[in-house]
Amino acid sequence: AILFIAATPMKWSLVLVVLCLLVQFLAISSLECTSEIYCRGPLLNAVQMAQVFNDSKYFVDMSLRYSPETVLAKFNKLPSNATKEDLSIFVAENFYPVELDLTVLVPPDWQQSPPFLLNIENPVLREWASGINQRWLNLSRQFNHSFSCPDCYSSLNVSYPFIIAGGRFREFYYWDSYWIVKGLLVSGMYTSSWQMLQNLLSLVELYGFVPNGGRIYYLDRSQPPLLTQMAFEHWKVTNNISFLQEALPILDQEYEFWMNNHTVNLTKDGTDYQLNIYHSHNHLPRPESYYNDVTMLKGQNLTDQQRGEVYSQIASGCESGWDFSSRWLKQIYNLSTIQTKNLVPVDLNSILYKNEIVLASFHGLFNNREKEQYYLEQAKQRVKAIHKFLWDEQETRWYDYDWVNHRIHKVRNGSEGFYASSLTPLWAQAYSSDDGFNATTLANVVLGVKKILTGFPAGVPTSLLYSGEQWDLPNAWSPLMYFIIEGVINVARLGGEESQELENITIELISKWIKTNYCGWNKTSEDYMYEKYDVGYVGGAGFGGQYPVQNGFGWTNGVALYLLNTFGSKFDLTEDECANKYEFMS
Repeated sequence: AILFIAATPMKWSLVLVVLCLLVQFLAISSLECTSEIYCRGPLLNAVQMAQVFNDSKYFVDMSLRYSPETVLAKFNKLPSNATKEDLSIFVAENFYPVELDLTVLVPPDWQQSPPFLLNIENPVLREWASGINQRWLNLSRQFNHSFSCPDCYSSLNVSYPFIIAGGRFREFYYWDSYWIVKGLLVSGMYTSSWQMLQNLLSLVELYGFVPNGGRIYYLDRSQPPLLTQMAFEHWKVTNNISFLQEALPILDQEYEFWMNNHTVNLTKDGTDYQLNIYHSHNHLPRPESYYNDVTMLKGQNLTDQQRGEVYSQIASGCESGWDFSSRWLKQIYNLSTIQTKNLVPVDLNSILYKNEIVLASFHGLFNNREKEQYYLEQAKQRVKAIHKFLWDEQETRWYDYDWVNHRIHKVRNGSEGFYASSLTPLWAQAYSSDDGFNATTLANVVLGVKKILTGFPAGVPTSLLYSGEQWDLPNAWSPLMYFIIEGVINVARLGGEESQELENITIELISKWIKTNYCGWNKTSEDYMYEKYDVGYVGGAGFGGQYPVQNGFGWTNGVALYLLNTFGSKFDLTEDECANKYEFMS
C-alpha cells in the first residue's frame, strides 16, 4: 500500500513524514516500564501507600519468589481493606529480601597498591588514597538472576560486573559512572572500566539510550549523557582503538536519541536554533519514591492530566541528576511547582557540545570525514545557540533558559541567582571567540563568582538558596566540584593578566575539597565517603531532600582519586586539621 501511495513525489514525502513520526512515537512509547508489580498498578500502590517499608525503593528492589502472574493472583485474593500487617505478610511470603539479585565480587584487576599511590608525597593523603582504592571491593557487584524466574526482578540484564554508588543505591547509575570510570582508571582497573562501559553501551543497543540506573523502573528517563566522555577517558588512558571502533556507532545512536526526543526549537533575530532539554514521558508516581510523589500532591485539586504532568516534571528532574533543586521550581519551597521540562539547562547543552566535539574527533580518527563534519557543524550551531539564549552579557554568566516564557531563567529570592551549573560551559569550553570570548572575558566569569567559589570552608554550594532540597545550599557535590575545578583550569591555561589569580582559586578549590573529603573519612569510625558534603562544615555530611545522606560513594571516590593522582604532590595534610568548626561565608 505504501508503494502504491508513493506514486508521486508529494505523496512519497508525506509517507516519509508519517513514518518518521511513527518511529518517534514507538521510540517514546518504549521509554517506560509496564510491570504491574514494579512500575504501576494496584499491588504497587497498596504496598507503597501502606509504607510496608519506610523507603519506597526497598520494595521495588526485591525479587519475586513466584511468577508475576502468580503473585498478582495472590494479591487479588487479599481483602480490599488489607492492613499494613496483611501486606507485610504478603510481601514476606512472595518476595525475596533486597540484594538477593546482587553478587559481591572482587574485581579481577584490583590492586592492593596501585602505582598512582607513588605520586602522592604526603603520607596522610597516600594512606587515605589507599583506603579509597580499597573501597572498590565494597562497591563491586554483578546482577545474579540464576535463582529467579524471568520477569521476577527489577534489575536490568547486563553482562558484566559494575561499581554501585553505595548505600540505598544498590545498582549502577548513568552519570555517576563517569566519575567512577575516572577513578577506576586512576586505580589501574582498566578491565573494570571497560566492563562498566560495555554494560552501558549494551543498554543503548537494547533501548536506544542509557536509563537513569540499572532497574526497569528507571526506563522512563535517562541522565546527563556522559557515555561519550566515558569512552573518551577510557580510550585516552588505554589507547584501546578496537574498543573505540566498536563503541562509536553506539555513541552515535545515543546522540541521535537525545536529538530526536529531547529538543526544543528556538528562534532569535530571524534565525532558528535547536537546544536540548530534560524530558521524561512518565506520567505516574516514581516507583522508587512512590509514597513521596503521591503524598506530595495529596489534597491538591488536580485533574488526572495535571497530576500526570507534575509526575512527568518530577521524573524529568530526576533525569537531570539534580533531584531536586530550587533551580527547577516556580515556588522555591514547593516541589509540586517543578518545571524541569520548561527549561533549557546550561549543563546539559554544555555536555552535548563536548560530546559533539569528541564524536567529531572519533570519526576523524577513522577517516569518516562526513560524520566528522556533521558533528563539527552541530557543535558550531549549538555554541551559537548557547550564546544567544543562555549567556547574560550584563552578569557575564550563563543561565538556564525558560523556553516556554522566552526569557533567561534566574531564581533569586533575595539572593544572587547562582547555580554551580552556570560554570559548566567552562569545563566543556562551549564558547567561541566569534562571540567575543577571550581570556579576559572568561576570567571575568570566574572572578565574578570568586566570593562564592572560595568563601566557604568546605567546597562550592550548589546554589545560594536553602530550599530543603538536596541540590541547593548547603550541599556541595563531587561531580559539580569536578566541573568547576576543570573549568577554572581551562580558563587559567588561556593566560592573561588574571591567570595567576585563577591558579590560586584552583588550588584553593582542590585543597578544600580534598580536605573535607578526607576529614569526613577521618572523623567517622567506618571511614565514610559521603554522597554530598555540607559546605559550612569541614568533613560534614550534606543533608536535605527525600532520603538521608548516603555513604559509599562511587562518584565521591572517583573524583577524590582523580584529584589526588593529578594534584596530590602539591598538597600537604595532617590529621589535626580536621577541626569540628562550623563556618559560613561572611
